[in-house]
Amino acid sequence: MQLQRMGTALVFVQPMEDGKASGSSVMIELQSGTVGMAEHSMPIGELGGKSACQRILGIIGLAKLASTSVLAVITSAEKVATVRGNAVYRVTGTRVLETGSSTSKDDPKYISLLRKALDPSDAGKGLYFSPTADLTLTQQRAAELEEQGGKEDGPFTSRTEQRFFWNRHLLAPFLEPTKMAIAEGGPEVDMPALPELAQFVVPLIQGSVHQIHDLQLVTAIADYSGSLTLIARRSAQRPGVRHWRRGAATDGTVANFVETEQIVELSPRDSSKPPVLSSFVQIRGSIPLLWSQIPNVKYKPPTRMSPEAATEPAFDAHISDILHSYKGVVAVNLANQSGTEGNLGRSFKQEAERYAKVKPGFEVVSFDFHHECKGMRYDRLERLWAMIEKHVDSHGTFQEGAQQQRQSGVLRINCIDCLDRTNVVQGWLARKQLDKLLTQLGLLTPGSSIKDTFPEVEKRFKWIWADHGDDISMQYAGTGALKSGFTRTGKRTFGGLIDDGVKSGMRYILNNFFDGHKQDALDLLTGTYTIKKDGPSPFKPSVNGLILIAVALLVFLKAMVSLFRTTVSGAADNSVVVALLQSTLVPLAVAGALLFVVVKNGKAMVDRPQLRPELAQPWS
Repeated sequence: MQLQRMGTALVFVQPMEDGKASGSSVMIELQSGTVGMAEHSMPIGELGGKSACQRILGIIGLAKLASTSVLAVITSAEKVATVRGNAVYRVTGTRVLETGSSTSKDDPKYISLLRKALDPSDAGKGLYFSPTADLTLTQQRAAELEEQGGKEDGPFTSRTEQRFFWNRHLLAPFLEPTKMAIAEGGPEVDMPALPELAQFVVPLIQGSVHQIHDLQLVTAIADYSGSLTLIARRSAQRPGVRHWRRGAATDGTVANFVETEQIVELSPRDSSKPPVLSSFVQIRGSIPLLWSQIPNVKYKPPTRMSPEAATEPAFDAHISDILHSYKGVVAVNLANQSGTEGNLGRSFKQEAERYAKVKPGFEVVSFDFHHECKGMRYDRLERLWAMIEKHVDSHGTFQEGAQQQRQSGVLRINCIDCLDRTNVVQGWLARKQLDKLLTQLGLLTPGSSIKDTFPEVEKRFKWIWADHGDDISMQYAGTGALKSGFTRTGKRTFGGLIDDGVKSGMRYILNNFFDGHKQDALDLLTGTYTIKKDGPSPFKPSVNGLILIAVALLVFLKAMVSLFRTTVSGAADNSVVVALLQSTLVPLAVAGALLFVVVKNGKAMVDRPQLRPELAQPWS
């Protein structure tokens, strides 16, 4: 596609084929937010715009602000995988076009947040699309829709899995009926959706896509080649970052809900055998209770839980939703069974038992990961396997080819963050399913694994699962996953412990002093926050405690330098002692006072979200 600006407010976008215009243009008027098809089909480069045409890959959406609108587009992308013949791209460049003539003091702040949400190096890390496939759908769901005739019928938005449609809110002006003012200041009228606009827009997912594209699996009995792909889809419902979005909302949506699909495509050298497609789906999500951990500059903020009466409807809504989507669900709770995590785990179990008395199909298996695997004994995960193997076998996988199967349930894995322990277990379960598939195809003998027969494949398998875990962790917590060293190598090492310590420290800084702005950016992008043209400004002055902490550390270092110099000099008369008191004890007192102020006023010193702060504790 190519984009042409006419003045400051009018934008044309036209499809291109072989470097030439190939159809009519869409016209976007930024000041009013009006979208429509242009009446001409001439190349937009001939319209007389003062700026040069720009090549783009698609429209992300249109955001209507307080007094103007902005258009977001994809400017560059990198191919990362091919799934069933469909190319998958990771967004590497975006652009937000504005008029520069807003009359609202809040619009520049909204534009800054939107740019942050779409920046591939910031909150927009891990945005993916495919020009020819719907990445929001699992292979099984796509096959079911095709069987129902849904592949050709109706707009793609009627088939898209809405929870994973990351830019759905921004695309509403292109895909849904809307109200628009025909003239500036005039009354709004109903405008129908225009089906032809769909060709210009790009549905995005946020998450992770990694692929081993050149699998070679050869034994004396069988010979297959193909690919293994991991796709993670983050939910756009209750989106956000680690401490500002925990647990469930009152409507049953949960924080850090991610669907992970492992897709194996294999073609046999023997043409008499059919190709194989296998898909194994797992989900993760925060413990579906109403609970919070609002940052207060302490390393572990306090955990608060809602009254039981408030939790029940939220829990029931969440479980009913995932049962509807995935049929059977077994939750594997990896949280500690003591302390705060233990309280949450017991409440989770109690709610599940209450729910199961009325609606069967859901249960919770508790496995205290830290207790069971302490001392780096990750081999004890086999104890978990003994508890869930029957469920995994009962759920099965989706397969096309030699066998036709449907996955009839999923494992819902969680710890507290649904990151580190969760990723270790999901990768471990995915390897067991891969072993089972290769055994079925005759590539492994019963009881063996890829580690024994295909060690190089196993090494690459571990790496893409570790990358997958790092991606999800970066999006939610700001750093790569803890325990990723084990996921990559199968070993827990001292170096891995050091790496985890550094990441934990970084998470503390990011979660307390930077994540509020990131949370606002995600809330604006996904429509969690809706801008009201005549409403009060959501932006309030705030103090970031990191500045005071930095000043305190500088004063402390200055005091230590003075103490060192005095000690080295060896002088000990009264004047030196007085100077020492002035240059050391006074700065230390100042540093201590600054830190006391930060800790005492912890909640006011963190970077708090300003658009929807109440969602951090939705029951209060």
